[in-house]
Amino acid sequence: MGVAHPARGGDPAPRRHRRAPRQSVPPRRAGGAARAGPAPRAARRARAAAGLRPAARLAPRALRGRAGARGRDLRRRLDLEVVLKTLALVLVLCVVASAGAALAQNFGDADRYFGLEWTGGERRGRPNVNGYVVNNYRMRAANMRLLVESLDANGKTVDTTSGSVADVPPGGRVYFEVPVKQKASRYRVTITGWDWRDSGQ
Repeated sequence: MGVAHPARGGDPAPRRHRRAPRQSVPPRRAGGAARAGPAPRAARRARAAAGLRPAARLAPRALRGRAGARGRDLRRRLDLEVVLKTLALVLVLCVVASAGAALAQNFGDADRYFGLEWTGGERRGRPNVNGYVVNNYRMRAANMRLLVESLDANGKTVDTTSGSVADVPPGGRVYFEVPVKQKASRYRVTITGWDWRDSGQ
């Protein structure tokens, strides 16, 4: 059987299709992702610049952190100083108030709470002032301080002596005796201080 030739007016011969050459495919990594080839120089520069930016930003943040810490320390010191000064002021006010109350108690209210009886005497040839203190209040008086003044005929103070009474119970009458340097025409006894105590103490 003959083959038709185009020159002879027959059908053209069928053409053969050539396959495209296979391109090499880069091996895939575990998980199916293809391994990237070498990055361009511009990409490497971009990544390097991006890596430097956070480090460059750390310095201002560190400086701001140090400044903030110093500011907090300063505020804490100022707050502590204010608290200490306030406590000192409160303590001073309490002391002043207590001193004022003690003065009012010692000098203004002694006659209100106590009664005194005294006379001049002597013990073993030495002069003294002796007598009784009476507690007219419902609380116990402890550590009572006495001031004994020796007076001349004109009522002028020529000498002073201090004495004390340890305890005067409520409604009690307690004896006291205070030695003096020399006899005087007369004497004056004053209660200068005491401490209140509960009756059970």
